[in-house]
Amino acid sequence: QAQATKQALLAAEKLPSSQWIHFSCHGYFDFNSPLNSFLALAECCISPLPDDAESNQRYRQLVNGEVLKEKCLTLADIFQLKLPECRLVTLSACGTGLSDPFSSSDEYIGLPSGFLSAGSGGVVSSLWSVDDFSTALLMIKFYQNLFSFPPGKALNEAQCWLRNVTREELLEWAENQDMDEKDKSIIKEYLELWYREDEKPFFQLYHWAGFCAIGE
Repeated sequence: QAQATKQALLAAEKLPSSQWIHFSCHGYFDFNSPLNSFLALAECCISPLPDDAESNQRYRQLVNGEVLKEKCLTLADIFQLKLPECRLVTLSACGTGLSDPFSSSDEYIGLPSGFLSAGSGGVVSSLWSVDDFSTALLMIKFYQNLFSFPPGKALNEAQCWLRNVTREELLEWAENQDMDEKDKSIIKEYLELWYREDEKPFFQLYHWAGFCAIGE
């Protein structure tokens, strides 16, 4: 939440020894300057738009009107990280797996390549703007699967589950989860409000196919 600032992340003593790192935030890939691609951490957003925003490289304006400043964690910052113990970085944010398709290099430069260069064994990221609700369910199932499968298989199993699960199966699943009762109520209310009893709420590929796993 508010404590997840760029400064706090870079100053964290346990970061170099972390085995699992999860980012749940906004992501942005800069096709014109890939090293300026970023993860938007806490204290990135400012309002109103500064007078010099259009000419100042420190600022980025998102589609929803939010303005982001230099406290974002950029790809250039990520390349400077040292994560020798990290097994997996999960980028549960929009467009975090994008790279420049027109690059003349034989290597694709993007946020995942930054974390792989920093030492992470693998990265899970997204190829488009993802839905908050369905992504939350996918991530819960993904981490549960990691007890039995490597990341790529764990993600694939979670995607197949989300694609095929019915509303009633989801309600039963949520009720049996070890989570806050308030969160269970949110899931229940959302599913019962928007979907029929026998419907597969997240069958469309938009909800599950955007995430990919690279690395080990």
